[in-house]
Amino acid sequence: MGAAVWQAVYFSIAAGVIIIAAIPLTSRVLVWADHPPDVLAHELTYFRITCYTGGFITLSSAVSALYTGLGRTWTVLLVNVASTLVNIVLDYAMIFGHWGFPEWGIAGAAWATFVSAAVNSAVYLVLFLNAYNRRRYATGRRWRLEWALLKRLLRFGAPSGGQIMIDILSFAAFTLLVGRLGMTELTATNLAFQINMIAFMPMIGLGIAVTTLVGQHLGENHPERAARATWAAFHVAFCYMGLCALLFVLIPNVFIRWFAGEAPAGEFLQVSRVAVVLLRFVAAYCLFDVMVIIFSSALKGAGDTRFVLLVQLTLAWTIMVIPTWLFIERGWGGVYWAWIFATTFVNVAGLVMLRRFLKNHWVTMRVIETAPAPV
Repeated sequence: MGAAVWQAVYFSIAAGVIIIAAIPLTSRVLVWADHPPDVLAHELTYFRITCYTGGFITLSSAVSALYTGLGRTWTVLLVNVASTLVNIVLDYAMIFGHWGFPEWGIAGAAWATFVSAAVNSAVYLVLFLNAYNRRRYATGRRWRLEWALLKRLLRFGAPSGGQIMIDILSFAAFTLLVGRLGMTELTATNLAFQINMIAFMPMIGLGIAVTTLVGQHLGENHPERAARATWAAFHVAFCYMGLCALLFVLIPNVFIRWFAGEAPAGEFLQVSRVAVVLLRFVAAYCLFDVMVIIFSSALKGAGDTRFVLLVQLTLAWTIMVIPTWLFIERGWGGVYWAWIFATTFVNVAGLVMLRRFLKNHWVTMRVIETAPAPV
């Protein structure tokens, strides 16, 4: 196991260098979005600084995967909570200029994220190289680059990582396009996505659990247990998401008021009116999002990562991003049409993932082949 993690660490270092080198190119996307100059200035500042966290984030993901795969998820939780607390404390200090720090505003928020990501990576590396892991998983010995193992990791991991990257890029593109309609639409969209995190983030945790359990059960040649674990997670997620969807429809202003802050009452009233409608779209795709997260996680745990990547690549851009761009560019529709496309994308993706899971193609797949029994 130690050798596999080391290959992922080397890949994360290379990825971090590429992300930093690409800053001048990727920054042009924000300029293309044509947001107001003051907003663009803040976007560029935050984006350019946080790009330096890319290597730390991928490194943390590489090492934390060891603990997730072993089922030691409490370790992952505690490390991530600790780094989040570091981020919160530094946000307070660096944004507003407390405890001797300068008042850096949005740049302070970005540097706080950078420091917390670095701390997160450092803690994971210390744990990875502790005495127990060196003895049990050879983390201190098998540190050399092994091309065959790295290629195997990339064979299954690259499509999975690509799916996540495309998901982030597609929704980032969607948000940038909505921003061309005006600040009210952009703010309401960001607000709706932030509120959606209440429903979304616990599902990510369940998805990680499903990926882990499916991989373990298939490795033990118990596909029926993998299926039971997937359906159990789906039922829990469905109930939770259903409750969230109901709350988003019945009491949307309870969530929206959290973001009022010191915004002028008139401006926030306009944003809240749009956000109320957008939360209904969130409610409309919540339950289908459960299908996307749970069943795609099961497929990835089995190694069916290329299919998940293909679905994300084709559906996100053909159903959501390109139609949104076309309608906004031609003036055919506003923010609600954009959200109709986003909702349709999630719903279709959910049904596609469900169908793939029910076909049971994944049952015969193995990321790591079972060793033959000794004669």
